[in-house]
Amino acid sequence: MHDYMYFRPSNARGWPVGETHPRALHSDATVRKAHAMRALGFQHRTIAATLRVSRHTVNAWLAGKRRTAKVERLIAVRIHTRPPTDAIPK
Repeated sequence: MHDYMYFRPSNARGWPVGETHPRALHSDATVRKAHAMRALGFQHRTIAATLRVSRHTVNAWLAGKRRTAKVERLIAVRIHTRPPTDAIPK
């Protein structure tokens, strides 16, 4: 069995934030692209069509209603993996 460690971004209470949240549908890069496009003057409708997300999602991101939690700390997470069953000699 192999153990792997990674660091998950979380808020001050230890809850996952951004794309590491279990219910996140879009990557942090997509959210950053939306903010960058808006800073360049693109309309919400254009941003939504370009990124292939709904206008409601873009509006929520840009209005600060979604994806607003700041990364306060990193939490170490250990993942236990097992070798494939066909790799085990019989």
